[in-house]
Amino acid sequence: MTLTIELGPDPQVAFGPSPLGELIGALHVLSDPAHHPTQHAWAAAVAATLPADLADRIDAASFLWQVGRADFLVPSAIRATLAEDLDDLDALDDDTFLYAAFIPACGADRRTRRTRPSPVSRAPAAGHQTDPTGTAPPATRHPTVTTRVPGSGRPADQDPPGPTTSHPAMPHPGLSDPTIAPTPDLPGPTAAPDRWAAEIWAMTRDRARELSRARGPAQSEFVERLLTDLPGLRAWLRRLFEDCESAFFGEAWRQVRVRLMSDARDKSELFRRRGLAAAVAAMSPALSVRGTRLLIDKLRVSTASAVDAGITFAPTAFGWPHLVISDEPGWRPVVQYPVAPEAVVPLDLVRRRMEALANPARMRLCWLLARGAHTTGELADAWQLTAPEVSRHLAVLHRAGLLEKERRGRYTLHRLDLAAVGRLGSDLVEALLR
Repeated sequence: MTLTIELGPDPQVAFGPSPLGELIGALHVLSDPAHHPTQHAWAAAVAATLPADLADRIDAASFLWQVGRADFLVPSAIRATLAEDLDDLDALDDDTFLYAAFIPACGADRRTRRTRPSPVSRAPAAGHQTDPTGTAPPATRHPTVTTRVPGSGRPADQDPPGPTTSHPAMPHPGLSDPTIAPTPDLPGPTAAPDRWAAEIWAMTRDRARELSRARGPAQSEFVERLLTDLPGLRAWLRRLFEDCESAFFGEAWRQVRVRLMSDARDKSELFRRRGLAAAVAAMSPALSVRGTRLLIDKLRVSTASAVDAGITFAPTAFGWPHLVISDEPGWRPVVQYPVAPEAVVPLDLVRRRMEALANPARMRLCWLLARGAHTTGELADAWQLTAPEVSRHLAVLHRAGLLEKERRGRYTLHRLDLAAVGRLGSDLVEALLR
């Protein structure tokens, strides 16, 4: 089976990672780690340190990304920061947001699709076709297109660009007096009513409630609030993403951003020198170009056009084994492809890590270092060791690649690299954090 995207004779192409798309990929890994065996260590390390309140809120909203992903969660516009992506998300009108959110809630029921007019896409500005720097195209798609793992359906069409709305903050557990800044006056879809039948809307609403009840009370409450307090829920969702950035994604993005930008530049250069066929062949064996068409080997059949809107290729460090395709007619298509995984840890390094952790004194140090960054003096006082003893133990752990180091003025602080420890086994991480 093949997905076909018509490119035209002179395709407008953008390469670059999306902070929001990467966050959603990370949340998908946390929600369904069985799909991502190469990310088990990272998922175990994050899950072990995640605050209970944040874990509950992630679980409540997980239907937006666990099986399918809502349109607004994988942007085609290339932004430099998560805050910019979230500003674009705030610029969506309530009507479009609601319909997009219902797609993963309602599945692939064809009765709830094709009931709204397709939006009018806008091509990227000239000169931004292959910019991987995170600054272009500036506003190619509001709202964003849908992405999903194999087997999920395609969503309802949405509205053309138009006015936007902003949303007040909604308090939630773990935050005191949260505030949400007004959204900027960005281009967005209109909330102009279409002519879909009232019974279709009632059926969609009922189906969303039914499916959410089957997934537990947290998701059932989330969908009910989606139906009854959409502005408040949108503010709650933005705050959730911001809290994820503070808790774990900020560090994850810092670690993968350079690799993703480098990959985007490589693909952009391949496109410039050898054409799109060479660029997509380097992304995945499932991608190929035949004439003016991009062919994607997937377990469904569909066609789409990128002639007017162009197409975005977004590398992701959290995607493998999924090749995520967005091809809803009328929207700028997006291909989110996994970058090559990092090199396998050599056996000698694994041996050194296990030997380093076999020492009881170093395990006690790791117990404290797993909870935050500490100086040599703090560690010595905590475990009644001498500073030279602690320094020798820290040197062994550093050589094994198990510690991170940072400078604060004249102080050097050490922190356990939970991802590296997690690659030895999730039980070890849980024991250290017990």
